Amino acid sequence: MLINIDPHLQIRLKTTDYDKVDSISNFLKQQSNVTFFTKFYEQKSLIFRNGKYYVINLKGYDTLNNKSYKNSIITGKINLDKNELSIGMPLATRLETLPTDTVILSSFKELGTAAIYTFLPKTQSFKVASIFETHNREYDLLNAYCTLNTILSFVDENSPNGFEIWLNNIENSQDLKNKLYSVFPKDIKVLTWYDLHKELYQMMSMEKWAAFIILSLIIFVASFNILASLTMTVLKKKRDIAILQTLGLDENQIQKIFYKQGLISGILGSIIGTILGISLCLLQIYYKIYPLDPDKFIIDAMPIKLDILTIFVIIFVTLLLSFIASIYPAKLAYRTNIVESIKWE
Repeated sequence: MLINIDPHLQIRLKTTDYDKVDSISNFLKQQSNVTFFTKFYEQKSLIFRNGKYYVINLKGYDTLNNKSYKNSIITGKINLDKNELSIGMPLATRLETLPTDTVILSSFKELGTAAIYTFLPKTQSFKVASIFETHNREYDLLNAYCTLNTILSFVDENSPNGFEIWLNNIENSQDLKNKLYSVFPKDIKVLTWYDLHKELYQMMSMEKWAAFIILSLIIFVASFNILASLTMTVLKKKRDIAILQTLGLDENQIQKIFYKQGLISGILGSIIGTILGISLCLLQIYYKIYPLDPDKFIIDAMPIKLDILTIFVIIFVTLLLSFIASIYPAKLAYRTNIVESIKWE
């Protein structure tokens, strides 16, 4: 959902030199994997209407033709004129506004200056031209869009903050980032789609590994059942083991019997567990047996994705732990004392 909204790369300018801005623009035009890019400027602002005010992130673009923006418009026009805004549905609901209504904006830059020098901050009327909905409540509530000329005039600036870029393949983001740094090493800061929400993605990765470790520990505890079962088998079958030894079975052959018994238990458990696990995942994917409250979450059910590599890793860990659990009973078996085991037979 975030990738569908965010640019694949974002360039933050460290300079206000317009010649450098043009150089970056020309460089991007020459890149075959760049499908679309636009200059942008953003500024925190206060939006007022009907006695209500909210803090928003006002973003101005020189071109509003990216798919994520166009596909999210639910009412009003896509192409904005000067002093026109596009705001999110939750914000429009709170402000009780519709397209063609007027709102008042004041930038945080002006508010800071007003606080220091005690004069009224710059305010300006804007017409709501359209309302969008991305189904990401945070974006819909905090973001508002306008043209680049509109926001530059509003904050009395003449240069954009940077560029937002979309590629034909998002996997090429890091490569283009490296190219940009090699050509413009001191003038820009480049953020990929991963960098824009790095903390979120890192947290998700940590949660995945934490869940894997916890489940591995559960399998490890369960493997003690195999160890206990095989140990009891050895104790009960001492006489049979001793007879096999007298018939000529060596230590390695006796150990292999219990290694195989442990692996068979692990294989059967893995097959049954994998079938049950995949079945539950498919039920969630197609029938949403575990729904989520849409008022609290941006999705209506717990998301599930079947990853073949992860399934094989889990099966491998299960079989490995099953094999490890069979080592002690196997060693105990070949240490069986033949005379003590069959002297009363």
